[in-house]
Amino acid sequence: AKSLSAQGPVEDPASILQLASRVKCCEHLSAVLLDWGGSVGVTDSAASRLLNELPPTHLETVVVILRETAVHDETGVALGNLLSNSCNLKKAGIILHHSAVGDETGIALGRAL
Repeated sequence: AKSLSAQGPVEDPASILQLASRVKCCEHLSAVLLDWGGSVGVTDSAASRLLNELPPTHLETVVVILRETAVHDETGVALGNLLSNSCNLKKAGIILHHSAVGDETGIALGRAL
């Protein structure tokens, strides 16, 4: 697959962990859209694991929308690392509205962008 799109409500973090185990094999991903606004199942450990599993080599577009979720700095740092390691990145969109990210996320994203 060249793109990964995961949208809609997530009730159980296990579904994100299953997705994380599948994306390891997607070496040629060029676009990622994660839109999980308001989902109770988006935990910090599950979201960061998925971001850490994404292969950055061919990524050109990354859009991550995590409004009103339970993510913290572990996810923010994983997102910053993904963007930093994506040498072909052309577009990035990030919304972390009403999430509990802090200074570590700001530093990681600042380095990446």
